[in-house]
Amino acid sequence: MKLTLGDAARATGISKGTLSKAIKSGKLSAERNEDRSFSIDPAELFRVFPKPVESVKNERFETPNDVPEIYLKMARAQIELEAAQKETASLRDTIADLRADRDAWRTQVERQTLLLQDQYAKGTATASARTGWFGRLLKQKAS
Repeated sequence: MKLTLGDAARATGISKGTLSKAIKSGKLSAERNEDRSFSIDPAELFRVFPKPVESVKNERFETPNDVPEIYLKMARAQIELEAAQKETASLRDTIADLRADRDAWRTQVERQTLLLQDQYAKGTATASARTGWFGRLLKQKAS
């Protein structure tokens, strides 16, 4: 299968103008089609212009556009992770403070309850032991 001038340029990485000059100078042989385009045999093309070797260098030149985006995504994820960890630590501190406050309030309520129970017990004991003037009046008459 023969190549067009554009296909040959893509296959070799050389511009169409350079290939056209090589054909006109006789360095590269090609057939002229009825529509005035060139048909180039791939073996002839790669004899004059060797096929570029796929190498690590070419891959490195192709991937840098993708690499910064990946690094940006990774950096964003790292920042979001650190922010989430800080927020988690802050929330844990808040929970610990709230638990300490709750325990302090609970202790205070228990003390107040015991104090009220103790005062109630003392009040009922003294109320029955004490009699007012009317009670004393009735006891004296009964005696």
